[in-house]
Amino acid sequence: MPTQKVKTEHAGERVDVFINRFTDTSRSQVQKSIKQGEVTINDHTIKPHTLVQEGDLVFFPTTLRMQPLEKKGPLPSLTILYEDDAILVIEKQADNPNMARFAIRDAGATVAAGICIDLKAKVI
Repeated sequence: MPTQKVKTEHAGERVDVFINRFTDTSRSQVQKSIKQGEVTINDHTIKPHTLVQEGDLVFFPTTLRMQPLEKKGPLPSLTILYEDDAILVIEKQADNPNMARFAIRDAGATVAAGICIDLKAKVI
């Protein structure tokens, strides 16, 4: 079973969120594994809402595949349709994910990543 030691920056996170950082499966699948008793913290079975603490050893089954960290393509190109001091309207291509959950899987190829790269600071 893969093991992850909880670092300071992840202390206080829900265990399902913590495990989801390291796997290539959905959070609901992680929760299912937790409910089936396949995930433990320091050799104790837990619930999905359990919070991890610094130094905890989190064990999870190999059925929750470890996530490959490889870039799967270029960052999305965005077209700005409208912009003022309060709002930004962009055109998103259908094949570009817009949710941060997919940033890990797609090595940052999300709308949010594209905005961070495409936008330039305004001179005030």
